[in-house]
Amino acid sequence: MTYLSSQEILYMHSRIVNELGGRQGIENTNTLKRAVSYIHNNDVFPDRFKKAGALFFAIAKKKPFSDLNIPTATTATIIFLQINKYDLNIEGIKEFIEDVLPDANVEDIAKWLQENSKPIKKN
Repeated sequence: MTYLSSQEILYMHSRIVNELGGRQGIENTNTLKRAVSYIHNNDVFPDRFKKAGALFFAIAKKKPFSDLNIPTATTATIIFLQINKYDLNIEGIKEFIEDVLPDANVEDIAKWLQENSKPIKKN
């Protein structure tokens, strides 16, 4: 399994803020660092979708950044899945974010990610 570092996610966030506008900065460094290290726990998160779900949850719902946490969570999750050989179909993600995410737990997010992902085919 390949993981993203907190520095890589911080860089993604910076690029997203530059593209979309908003406030740069991190509100809680520990929240981001804990999320990044916690998903390494294979007992709690035994597969890539549970790990991706926990990453998405931690960024989108715990809000470590000053602004644009959901776009950062989405981007980090897409990249995490890609580097671990899965492609997320983002069609329907707006509805997921609006309708499911407010009450979602890690399991709900992981299930949605798994249902909307497919293995990347080798060329």
